[in-house]
Amino acid sequence: MLKLIEIIELPTAFTYIKGLEFLPVVRTRGKKSTFGRPSNSEIFRWLESGSIIINGVKLKPYDYIDYPIEQLIFFPKGQTVTMIDVIKQRSGNEV
Repeated sequence: MLKLIEIIELPTAFTYIKGLEFLPVVRTRGKKSTFGRPSNSEIFRWLESGSIIINGVKLKPYDYIDYPIEQLIFFPKGQTVTMIDVIKQRSGNEV
């Protein structure tokens, strides 16, 4: 009997951050500050420099993420630190 094995590819830190719909960060270019979606190269640089911490770990862009994701921290050494505690969803059976 042949058994099929499902292979699940875990996202890297870069693909996970890139795939988020909303990133609560302010982008600064020269003297202008804008609130908007960063480019892929900005996200890549942030991960390379340790400006994004996932579950308490500074991951490089191609490192795999350990699930479940409980916390994201953006720019931990900056003047404005953004911390996101990921809300855990409950199943209908829990009290």
